[in-house]
Amino acid sequence: KVGNRRYVHSTALGKVMLADMQEKDVIRLLRMKGMPRMTPNTITAEAALLRHLRLVREQGFAIDNQEHEPDGRCIGVAIRDARDDRAIGGLSISGPIHRMTRSHAKSLLEPLSKACEQVAARIAALIASMVMRDRPLRTTSGPQAAAAQVPGGADREGSGETGRRPVG
Repeated sequence: KVGNRRYVHSTALGKVMLADMQEKDVIRLLRMKGMPRMTPNTITAEAALLRHLRLVREQGFAIDNQEHEPDGRCIGVAIRDARDDRAIGGLSISGPIHRMTRSHAKSLLEPLSKACEQVAARIAALIASMVMRDRPLRTTSGPQAAAAQVPGGADREGSGETGRRPVG
């Protein structure tokens, strides 16, 4: 159900986020939140989950194989910050196991990974535009000074327009 909270150890998104954390932080979080058995497939042993997270790191995605819901399977991929490659979110696709077979889940990996890359690029562009908008202009005046603040630098066709848009 949309909006419900899940345990990180039993979901594909939770596992891709955990896989990006340092092991000591994973252990601390698991001990604080617990690792209840949601289904017979749920990994409930700390050492087993840590081994599983190593595999998630290596392959770059996680699968929830009926670990959170019986008869449900999910594949998840992290959205990575372009500046430092850390996980800042994720996307997943879920379905009932009769439609979301293991092979079907893995066939979704490429489009899901591309979607994560596109989201990451949009976030990076948004951050860059916010940084540019909030940068103070140099104290020298005139269109050439303002143009120096904008990527690409020069004004547009001698109009004095620098590409900076007023905010608001």
